[in-house]
Amino acid sequence: MVKKPSKKTRSKRSTFAKWIWENQVKPIVRMQAGNRCAICKVDGTYKQLHCHHLNGRQNIYMLTYLPNIMLLCATHHTLSNDQAAHSQTKDGRDAFDSWLESYLGKDNIEKLSYLRRNSPKLSLQDLEDLYESYKKMLDEC
Repeated sequence: MVKKPSKKTRSKRSTFAKWIWENQVKPIVRMQAGNRCAICKVDGTYKQLHCHHLNGRQNIYMLTYLPNIMLLCATHHTLSNDQAAHSQTKDGRDAFDSWLESYLGKDNIEKLSYLRRNSPKLSLQDLEDLYESYKKMLDEC
């Protein structure tokens, strides 16, 4: 059974979006990825896994848009300088970007980049609809 947001949570867009992110999007991303890192395929029972936003999460749409999110182990998300999404070295970020392009394809990366610049502003009703569709996805599992 999926947790239900309170009336207070549903009354403000940003609060509701964050609730959807924590309680619905993260579990769906983990489920779709089989609870494994997209790069090294390590299982989440052996290593901490993080949800990584490919093209930002600065607006509600990109925060909750499933194709914008992938599951990475801590090493490939932030800890490594060899091939990590948030590597401290340019070579590490370039290696991740190169892997990402081969994994998703250049067209999909460009679509995400376009959506980041042109994403729709979600209303409370849009979030209600998103909540219901994600609830259905979670209930089916």
